[in-house]
Amino acid sequence: MLQQLPLTFSSNGGIGGARNRCLRLPSLSSVFCRRQRVTTYVLCTILFLALLASFKRVRDTLCRDARGSTSCFLESAPGAIPSLDALTHLVLVAGNAVFTGTKFELAEEDGQWSLEDYQLGQGRVFLEHIKKAVEIVDADPDALLIFSGGKTRSQAGPLSESESYWRLASAKAWFGFTNSVSWRALTEDHARDSFENLLFSICRFRQVTGRYPSDITMISLELKRDRIEAQHRVAIRYPLSRFHYIGIDPAFENPREHGTSEGLDRAAEAFAADPYGCFHETLLQKRKSRNPFKETIPYPAGCPEIARLVRYCGRDIYKGPLPWDSQISRRSP
Repeated sequence: MLQQLPLTFSSNGGIGGARNRCLRLPSLSSVFCRRQRVTTYVLCTILFLALLASFKRVRDTLCRDARGSTSCFLESAPGAIPSLDALTHLVLVAGNAVFTGTKFELAEEDGQWSLEDYQLGQGRVFLEHIKKAVEIVDADPDALLIFSGGKTRSQAGPLSESESYWRLASAKAWFGFTNSVSWRALTEDHARDSFENLLFSICRFRQVTGRYPSDITMISLELKRDRIEAQHRVAIRYPLSRFHYIGIDPAFENPREHGTSEGLDRAAEAFAADPYGCFHETLLQKRKSRNPFKETIPYPAGCPEIARLVRYCGRDIYKGPLPWDSQISRRSP
């Protein structure tokens, strides 16, 4: 004989009422309600698995890059960006202007950039710097891309050169290499000249990877090659065999007839007398004018091993020990 339970019903009916009825009907009815719940659970599980499979198909479609690969970094590191600790190659883009535009498809046009008079016509060149760096990083799994450049233009507002470069690269979908490059691209937001681009980016590399780069590839204007290779690199004593410079200039028939040449020559002469840019009036004034928002330079925070180099000021080349004195390159010269 079935055991009779008190029959009480929810006043509002609906699901809640049905639940109460199931709990208070005879035990045979309770068995029937339990079967209903099991059936509902199974159907929900099937629906969830179908949605999960659909999500994976959509994800693979969105993650497919220009080469047809679906190797999203999310697959190798669910829920997290892969670690930067193992990276050893610094790919540095030295900022030369601020991209202030919103029409990313017109990024080659000067109107999308905050440029000095002598830089007119160079917007497309700076875009080429970014693209070249992205291609190098995509080809090298050990590379970290750093855009370097501070908030140098009052007319551009408190937007750094490096942040604007990163924003432009992102808007361009990393030129088809989003999966392999986007998580390995960072900014250094304080440099005010090419020397600081190099030194501060090395410090930034140390901050995020825990080591100093075993190789450096620096991308800027070809007109700056001599100054960067023969002065800035020498000032920090970074080995030439592990330093790779890529210069991309405007397509002038005779570049040295344009204003960039004049500015370069003055800077080279000043750095010859003041390798670290710490006492020459021209260099000091330039750094002051390129810091209109009075940003505080944070370095050598994060790179204590080169603190003395960062703070050094003198006409002679710094002679203290440096982390790269005994490093062995993994790349051929």
